[in-house]
Amino acid sequence: MPNAIRGYGLAVLALLFATLVRWLLDPYLNLFVPFPSYFVAVALVGLYGGLGPAVFTMIAGGLIADYLFMPMRGSELMSDQEHWVSLGFFYASAAVLIAMAEWLRSSKVQLASAMATAERELAQRDQAEAAVRGSQARLQAIIDNSPLVLYIKDTDGRYLLANRSYLELFHTTAAQLLGITDHDRFAKEVADPLRNNDLEVIRSGRAQEFEESADIDGEHRTYTSTKFPLHDDTGRIYAVCGISLDITDRKRQQEELLEIDRRKDQFLSMLAHELRNPLAPIVTAAEFLRSAATDAAKQQRAIEVIVRQARHLTHLVDDLLDIARINTGRIQLRRDAVELAPLVRQAVDDARSRFAGREVALELAEPLPALLILADEARIRQVIDNLLDNAAKYTDPGGRVRVALEQNGDACVLSVSDTGVGIESRHLERVFHLFEQADATLDRSAGGLGLGLNLVKRIVEMHGGQVQARSEGLGRGSEFVVRLPLAERRTRRGTQPSPLDHATDSRRILVIEDNADAAESMEMLLVALGHTVQLAADGPSGLALAATFQPHTVLLDLGLPEMDGYQVARELRQRFGNDLRLVAVTGYGQEEYRQRSRAAGFDEHLVKPVAIDALVQALADVQESTAS
Repeated sequence: MPNAIRGYGLAVLALLFATLVRWLLDPYLNLFVPFPSYFVAVALVGLYGGLGPAVFTMIAGGLIADYLFMPMRGSELMSDQEHWVSLGFFYASAAVLIAMAEWLRSSKVQLASAMATAERELAQRDQAEAAVRGSQARLQAIIDNSPLVLYIKDTDGRYLLANRSYLELFHTTAAQLLGITDHDRFAKEVADPLRNNDLEVIRSGRAQEFEESADIDGEHRTYTSTKFPLHDDTGRIYAVCGISLDITDRKRQQEELLEIDRRKDQFLSMLAHELRNPLAPIVTAAEFLRSAATDAAKQQRAIEVIVRQARHLTHLVDDLLDIARINTGRIQLRRDAVELAPLVRQAVDDARSRFAGREVALELAEPLPALLILADEARIRQVIDNLLDNAAKYTDPGGRVRVALEQNGDACVLSVSDTGVGIESRHLERVFHLFEQADATLDRSAGGLGLGLNLVKRIVEMHGGQVQARSEGLGRGSEFVVRLPLAERRTRRGTQPSPLDHATDSRRILVIEDNADAAESMEMLLVALGHTVQLAADGPSGLALAATFQPHTVLLDLGLPEMDGYQVARELRQRFGNDLRLVAVTGYGQEEYRQRSRAAGFDEHLVKPVAIDALVQALADVQESTAS
């Protein structure tokens, strides 16, 4: 409706304007041309007002022109025929103008609509292209910043695309890479498997996973690569896309775990072997002693076999425990000023019988310099003993082992050299690895768990020193060199008397132990030392016996049935107070167990098998504490 009002309003204005113009131009126009301005009015209204207003303008314009500006029909100026022809010509021409205007107006609307549609389509295309560019940029950023190596090769093996990770990994650029093949970049033994994997993906038409390798910066790297085909609109495969992940470190870790597992299995096998070696003569000697044999000399030899092999077992277990303590950080050094020369001389003297039994000469380079180190004396003695054991183990009968000590700058240097089997250069560092034998690659084996040298290395490094293995090869002997920092010379602590020097009076000793053999052997030893001994197999019977026996000392196992040793100790301490001395005798020597025994009221903590000097010292402490 508003459009119709505007159209007719425009028609009225156009008619007024056309009439005004025709009146102004009347003096200059022929009477037979009354309609020019009305033609213009019809055309304008037809273009901008619509069909109805245009027809109204045509009819009204013809009537106004006929009335105002045409001669009267039938007059001397215009006949009736001329009048109607002129008026008819105007209406016919105006109708044509209206038709043309309507066509133009319709075309204009259609054109405007088409242009609007085109503009919308252009805007939509621009938005779509912007979205595509944004998606491409994001995708490219993800691809370039991904730690995965991504690349695309055509069916001929030429590179079409590679992400930043690929280019940085191989130190190349897109310009250098695109258009070439793997055979242009790698050796044939590397390129052939890569190409064969691509062809397999093309042949199968499906994604597959491969393990591939290449040399990068002189290092052999391994990758797991997922490759899949790319298809065009027709379904034809035109390229292969690969995504690779570097698994070199993972492969190396797997190999290390396999090596650890292999060494673990080897260790368990050697452990079984090493445990059987001393157990066999112990069992044989024990069976001999149990027989009716009366030869005192043979009985003494059997006892010596048992003692010697038991000490060997103890040494083996101690080494295992020391390794475990070091690995868990629970070993503590008791450092003091230690004269190294007497320690070396004593260790060599103690080892001479072992070397003589192997028919190996043991030499000590004299004179030994007076060198002072800040160290745990027992641990340094352990280092020397292990080096001597290793030299004896790998030196054939008739060979020679030489021990030397000298000063080099601010360090002391202890060397143990032998004429034994020697070590290959590639194994010089491995001999210090846990569970490795010095001759692991040889045809012979001298036994052992491979603990000794690892323990030497650990203890020396804990003292701030270094240990090194030297050898000119198989069959040419070896040398182990230990360097330890020297300490400032100062007054050393006085030599402590041996626990065996303590005289002990007869004491009443209660032994609570559920292992009958261990209890009886302890009873025999204590009786031989002059003490009165009673045995109990568990906590309740031990508590009952203590009430009647009134012991001075209780040797108490921790792993007892019914009541453990901690519970028994608390009950004894509550009943007898501090006058009773409690000594834990157990196979648990770790610090946490020592702390628990102290908390339970124990005065001393001895580890099985108990050394006689430690036992005598504990009993001597009883006498001292009683005297005080």
